[in-house]
Amino acid sequence: FLLYGPGFEHIIDRFTTLTGKPPLLPKPVFGLSYHTRTGGDTQTPGGFARFREEGYPIDGCITFINRSWNEKNDDQVRKVSDAIHDMNGWVVGYLDSTDSYVGMLMDTDFPYRQWAPYREHLTERLFKQGIDSIYMDELEGRGTMFQLRALKETYDAMSRAYPGRRAVVLARGGFTGCQRYAYWWMGDTGPHAGSARSTVRAQLGHGLAGLPLTTHDLGGYTGPGSKAGCVRGAQLNFLQPMAHLNCYRSKGEPWSWDKETEEIFMKFDRLHYRLLPYWYSCAWQAHTTGMPVWRHLVFSDSAYYDKDAEFMVGDWLYFAPVLDEGTSRPVFIPKGRWIDYFTGQVFDGPSTIESYEVPLDRTPLFVKAGAIIPMGPEQRHVNEKPGSPLTLDLYPYGCPESHHVLYEDDGISTKYLEGESCTTPIEMREGQDGIAVVIQPRQGGFTPPNRDFEVLLHGIKSK
Repeated sequence: FLLYGPGFEHIIDRFTTLTGKPPLLPKPVFGLSYHTRTGGDTQTPGGFARFREEGYPIDGCITFINRSWNEKNDDQVRKVSDAIHDMNGWVVGYLDSTDSYVGMLMDTDFPYRQWAPYREHLTERLFKQGIDSIYMDELEGRGTMFQLRALKETYDAMSRAYPGRRAVVLARGGFTGCQRYAYWWMGDTGPHAGSARSTVRAQLGHGLAGLPLTTHDLGGYTGPGSKAGCVRGAQLNFLQPMAHLNCYRSKGEPWSWDKETEEIFMKFDRLHYRLLPYWYSCAWQAHTTGMPVWRHLVFSDSAYYDKDAEFMVGDWLYFAPVLDEGTSRPVFIPKGRWIDYFTGQVFDGPSTIESYEVPLDRTPLFVKAGAIIPMGPEQRHVNEKPGSPLTLDLYPYGCPESHHVLYEDDGISTKYLEGESCTTPIEMREGQDGIAVVIQPRQGGFTPPNRDFEVLLHGIKSK
């Protein structure tokens, strides 16, 4: 097949039309997920409970179904699942395709032989005991058809176990077509300062290859390495739809360092949750067009091939993360007008700032002039509040006209595939008489809960 643009967004849309668009993930996946073995294998991980007790927003608890879990009876699995559900958690079961009994049931010889024992084990031992989704490790290096079949069988087994509910698989490994069944994390990376640059490049590469939904271990799989690594890692991780904290081999929890680390971690955790309406609309874009959330600048301008340490986050945010442990970095400002999210300072591009100063509690995050960013309320998990108030964060800054589409559905069922969803077009126009903000009527078969709208205008010199 020859796929022509003219733009990269057209190529990605056509490529994923050919190879498959990703499904919409359930809303809890867009919160923070926490992976640890603290508290032992036979009880709720203690770290998840501490996140809850101290008020950190969190949703997913990743628990082991590996070697030791093979010896557990169903009552023990149910006990762990129930305890996490009682804390409004989403239970993610870890398995790998090499060491675990679950993995050994996979048909590694040929992808079209009998997969029934694998599906039955997933259903009886995991899904019927309350495991909500699967975190699948070590698929790479075993052949493209095996990877595709393993993810498909896992996804299909989950869909049958929970009819009418969205299945979700987090995977390490998978090639073209696997985006129909899973989203990705970047594997066992090193400390933030040594691996963040390659992590960013890998995620941007995934987006250019038709795999639009990705994440990585906050601060690195082997640990952030330092307080600064933990903070910079949190800033990088929380500015993506699926935040993922893996503390299996590391001191990644904010309380492992000091009070300042906890405060900054909380700040960006709360920002991530407030951005939930934005993340969800980005996921809808990925589902309908294949457009990645982290977008290489080549999507904006073909002159930006060489930019691989800064990128767009959805339609309106531009991110140049600190990829080491410093408090400054050179920042390229693309064509257009951009506003520092934290200071309000305005920049016109294209230009380069040789040393952009950012203290530890900030990161180089910019908003595009004309931005319409839907923001939700502060909440401790994605279903705590019915999305009220819904705040429209607006940045006119001389942009004559801009548009945004807010996507909504029930966040958990597959009814969106049957038309039970809605889009709300939002417009902003700036002229001599002032600024007009127009919220158009919803389109579609889903009616969200009653809520208040707030309109927050930035950069306005007079009312």
